[in-house]
Amino acid sequence: MLSFGSFGLRHPPTDPFAGLEIRAGAFFWYLHLMTGALGAEDGSAYAYFGVALDFPAADVLDFVLSFAPGLYHAGPNHNLGYPLIFHSSVEVACTVAPGVRLGLAFSHMSNGKLASPNPGVETLSVTLTFLALPY
Repeated sequence: MLSFGSFGLRHPPTDPFAGLEIRAGAFFWYLHLMTGALGAEDGSAYAYFGVALDFPAADVLDFVLSFAPGLYHAGPNHNLGYPLIFHSSVEVACTVAPGVRLGLAFSHMSNGKLASPNPGVETLSVTLTFLALPY
């Protein structure tokens, strides 16, 4: 999955970001393992590994809920207070061609009160998912 969007919605300044995520085939019900990384224009970077619940809501509509802990490098605009960060997101995606989905995702990232301060950051992104192999 490719994602492009805005990093830091609640605490300006916002920075454009890009991300890449790989999701494995389902291992239980609609659960998938996933790994990914994103980088923002200010130098903030995040690499993660977690799970995604990817379930169909209609013939062409899918909902994806995900959670992943990961390592975070703070840029000058978005210090999240700790290198271990938790990422949760919700995505709505539509099938636009066989094996291709276009979606909108909202996510929250924070240190989960492992440190103070715990400002958190929100992202809003457009996603493009290419379904490959048995998904």
